[in-house]
Amino acid sequence: AMNRTNLGDLALKKGDPVAAQRYAEAALNVFQDTNHLEGQAITTANLGEAAAARGDSARARALFEKALALM
Repeated sequence: AMNRTNLGDLALKKGDPVAAQRYAEAALNVFQDTNHLEGQAITTANLGEAAAARGDSARARALFEKALALM
């Protein structure tokens, strides 16, 4: 799952928030299935970054707040 998180980070840095979201969602599913809270928090924050990059500030804020609550 962490590899998918890292691939999402790379996609975001390369300017592809859609791919970043796809990788982060896949990673988040694994982290949720295994109850890995730190992974869920990191990946949810990454989803927030992808939403911000797409210009969806409301979604980004909601995801960042959720990530903070997981910590």
